[in-house]
Amino acid sequence: MSAETISLSLSETPNVHIVKSKFTSLQSNLYGLVIIIADKYGKRETINGIVSTYSDVHDLELHSSWKEFQDSILGFKMGGRHNDNLSGNIVGEFHKLFTDHKTATEFYDAVNNYNYKKLDQLIDNIIYKVLNEKKPIIESSIEDITQEEYLSTLNKTNTPSNFSNIDLQDISKNSIPHSITLSVQPILSPIIGKAVYELKIGDKIMVKIIPTSDQNRYIEMFGLRQGNEVMPMPSDVVDIKAGRTRKDPIAITVRMAKNIYGYFTEEESHVRLKMFDPDADLSHKKIYASQVKSTVMPTVLAIFLLIIIVIFIIIQI
Repeated sequence: MSAETISLSLSETPNVHIVKSKFTSLQSNLYGLVIIIADKYGKRETINGIVSTYSDVHDLELHSSWKEFQDSILGFKMGGRHNDNLSGNIVGEFHKLFTDHKTATEFYDAVNNYNYKKLDQLIDNIIYKVLNEKKPIIESSIEDITQEEYLSTLNKTNTPSNFSNIDLQDISKNSIPHSITLSVQPILSPIIGKAVYELKIGDKIMVKIIPTSDQNRYIEMFGLRQGNEVMPMPSDVVDIKAGRTRKDPIAITVRMAKNIYGYFTEEESHVRLKMFDPDADLSHKKIYASQVKSTVMPTVLAIFLLIIIVIFIIIQI
């Protein structure tokens, strides 16, 4: 088989290209992980990454499965073992790579031909833009899978039946063996909210867990049920996946608690989301407090009046 035939089969057969990279900034003593899932069939790139001062993030092997690599990055973010600003900037610069036709073509050519030298050069350019450092140490791995394999892995990971295997006591002890992703909906704030396209990694927004038979336990666990209503809760934005075109929905992942994430998509990038306000957004606690107060105060008053009446009767006797 000729080299041209091999190159052609690589570019046409796999629908999903996965690039896993590790880099080390010698000048700044920073360590980074990046995963790029280029779904040509779906016409979008999913990008996630972190920059950290913890050297053990590099213990993650490049030959790990793409799902393990991606979940590990989310795990490091969940544990706060990363630099929010640098991580967000790295991911943002990789997104920009695919908005430019020339660099996007260079990326796919490098991946299709397993041209690690060119791939590392593209990564090096992005690291320089963010860290202002030339010649960091870069290691990369290229994996090609079919669209069916990719979707099969996602479905196995996100099936609601996985929820029933998790002990709620383990959740309360923050010792869940793997992360859980819940379906949530963002709270909108058309006047003072932040537009979706302005969101950054680390922003704290208000989301509501969608009540379903599988998710009700988490509503109860967080104490979010107020009568027939489900109260929203603040959550940290940990991942933003924008489509390649303006018509593609934007997928947003938030961290609600250790090992517990929320996920939603937004069709319109100009929609404004409600940001967390510590003074105003604990309303469900205030409502509860007011309900308790409204119940207790009349009772106390009644007892007080009863005591006065009893004393008055005794005096009269």
